[in-house]
Amino acid sequence: MLAQGASFEKYELPYLGGNPLKIQGSFTYENGQDGPLFVFHEGRTHGLSLYIKNGLLYCGFRTWTEDHIENITTTNLDKNNNFELNLGQDGRVSISLNGKIVKCFQSPWPMPVQAGNSHYLTGTWHIGTAGLEWFTPIGNYGQDEVYPGNIFPVKVKINK
Repeated sequence: MLAQGASFEKYELPYLGGNPLKIQGSFTYENGQDGPLFVFHEGRTHGLSLYIKNGLLYCGFRTWTEDHIENITTTNLDKNNNFELNLGQDGRVSISLNGKIVKCFQSPWPMPVQAGNSHYLTGTWHIGTAGLEWFTPIGNYGQDEVYPGNIFPVKVKINK
């Protein structure tokens, strides 16, 4: 469970590379509340983000410094939102909002795995912030942006 404003560094979380993920959480939204809900960075070359811009939800992936951005919603968000992001081993993504699947797509993942290094792709997770100041945002939000709404604990489940 990751709380709003928290950051988790390498070695604090289990190995990620090539494994299916399920990320669940909830957040409140008011007009004009833009920013990252969660961000995962593996250095400058790989990552994942879920963020709000102009009332719409987006999902961003970075592979080898190239960004892939998916628009998830086409209408403004509700005041209270539950989300679930499932990322399969083959890179297929499904995103649910308030119990309803709103988007399925093929991501550029699974990210590559470096043999022999159990901490490769452990990365850092940031909840409600863009991450460390030297990270480049994965999507359309500022490097020092903080989500102004409430984000309730985010659960990351890594299936092995």
